[in-house]
Amino acid sequence: MNRNAVLVFITLVGSMSCWWILTINPGLRLPWWFPSVPMIAFVVPILIIGMATALATTLSNKLWPIFPVGSFVGTLGGLFAGLLITTDPIAGGLMAFFIPILAGITIAVSFGAALIGRRISVTSPPARRAIWLVLAGYCAFGPVVLLFHK
Repeated sequence: MNRNAVLVFITLVGSMSCWWILTINPGLRLPWWFPSVPMIAFVVPILIIGMATALATTLSNKLWPIFPVGSFVGTLGGLFAGLLITTDPIAGGLMAFFIPILAGITIAVSFGAALIGRRISVTSPPARRAIWLVLAGYCAFGPVVLLFHK
């Protein structure tokens, strides 16, 4: 499989896993290693998605505009999938109003991160392996939060 296709897939799946768990339970407290401010629960996924988009762009030598699109599609997929699974109809109804806002902020942050990642060149094999490892952890963010939530 093509490296760029794998990177786009990782960007899409990672952004989806960042959002679906918070959409299922909007009042979810993040694990102990995150601050316990309520709105930080929606800021953390945006920052993580931006970081992963920049890292994926760094590993790719071209096609940098496709990574923000992948994170945008994954964000929409995660938000809508979470709304379909949620058991709280009031929270689900309120979350529906935030989908355009969260998707717009995510695409803006991802596009800026891709522009930054495009300017960085990583040539050493250990650094590239470390970036691949971080991107694998990025895809596991949602399931890890689900595992450690109270």
